[in-house]
Amino acid sequence: MNRIDRLTAILLQLQTKRILTGKEIAERYGICLRTVYRDIRALEDAGVPIGSEPGLGYFLAPGYHLPPVMFTNKEARALLLGGKLVEKFSDLATNRHYACALDKIKAVMNEPEKERLNTLSTHIQVLQHAPRQPDGFPHDLLPDIQGILGRNQVIRIDYTSGYKAETTRRAVEPLGLCFYAQHWHLLAFCRLRQDYRDFRVDRIRSVDPTGETFDAFRRDNLSGLIVKMIRESKAAKSFYGQLFGWTYEDAPMDDMTYTLVKAGGEEVAGIMPTPVEAGPMPPAWGVYVTVDDVDDAAEKAVALGGKVLLPPQEIPEVGRFCVIGDPQGAFISMISYLVPIQK
Repeated sequence: MNRIDRLTAILLQLQTKRILTGKEIAERYGICLRTVYRDIRALEDAGVPIGSEPGLGYFLAPGYHLPPVMFTNKEARALLLGGKLVEKFSDLATNRHYACALDKIKAVMNEPEKERLNTLSTHIQVLQHAPRQPDGFPHDLLPDIQGILGRNQVIRIDYTSGYKAETTRRAVEPLGLCFYAQHWHLLAFCRLRQDYRDFRVDRIRSVDPTGETFDAFRRDNLSGLIVKMIRESKAAKSFYGQLFGWTYEDAPMDDMTYTLVKAGGEEVAGIMPTPVEAGPMPPAWGVYVTVDDVDDAAEKAVALGGKVLLPPQEIPEVGRFCVIGDPQGAFISMISYLVPIQK
């Protein structure tokens, strides 16, 4: 990147944050701090009102904005590529907003480049089926949830569970969005359950701000909660792989990634993240009880006073399983195999 392009990029970057440190600028453009100082001075000499706070960083004077600039061809192509991914991995509203944004970008391009971008679009495909969306849901709530995040606002959601198909209205303290297992998930503290919960966004029927705020320092942050969800399975894989020579094969499922454990090429066990719904459940090995129909057995467990911790779902090419808790608080898994085990 030549210096003129870098100065323009630094000016754009200054408009994206309230305070920008010299270290952030240096790392972004692969330059030393001394060069950063020279670039800032050059912008100031050109009349850009840049202020600085010792020990904090640089900022633009309030009210100053760089006039609209053209996207470079490479930037426009990068956004086009991103749009192909957005189409497969977001909801209807986000797709519409992204398409409108891309149209605005094309509107300021000259005709040859605009035509080139349209032609290029036909030569790029993401060979990934969009996740199956359950019927009867709006599938347009991602922008609304994004607009709430970071404001420490309590929201009310109407959420339908994947297992019992029951809809409950809950007040939750949203921590963040996470994409895994082919779906977007809202991780939040649920006041109804008084614990952290994982809500699949495509099962949320409505999102309503309450006007109430919560103390974010009393809750785990998004990164901390994700680490809790995955660290046990990663550590287990490393430990048992070295101890027993086990190998692993990840099988993405509806709400998570299930890891098949193999010994000598044969499937002998499985590892999965601890469900958020399980609360303080410690990492543990469990047994699978083979049943004829997992869904029927799960319903019967609830009728008998138990609870479903992980709803029945598929393990690709293996079968269908779930995790339940009995009335005394013990956990156990049930499974129905695609090919019944020979007795």
